[in-house]
Amino acid sequence: MSHKEQYQHVIELQKRVIDEMKHLEDEQVIPSALEHAKEKAIAWAEAVEKEDGNDKSYREWPPKQFAHELKKNITLFGNHEGTQTIREYEEAVGKIKYHADHEEV
Repeated sequence: MSHKEQYQHVIELQKRVIDEMKHLEDEQVIPSALEHAKEKAIAWAEAVEKEDGNDKSYREWPPKQFAHELKKNITLFGNHEGTQTIREYEEAVGKIKYHADHEEV
């Protein structure tokens, strides 16, 4: 699987996770760290989809941070489908190779 395919897979799963989060947002039970990580992951996905092939500009940290916050708060999702989607996302993010030299601050 190429970088681009990996990123697309992560983005698709991320969209499913964010859909799962909608009812939690309505109930206002999402911790601020998770909300902040979600916003950064959304911005990351938009940048990846815009860039189209320039691997050096991709930063792997936002989806990894989002996956970490999701795992810490997985009990909020309760239902099997939600937790399964989070596990799939976490697994897909884990397969992204982390390149510290590509990290931008």
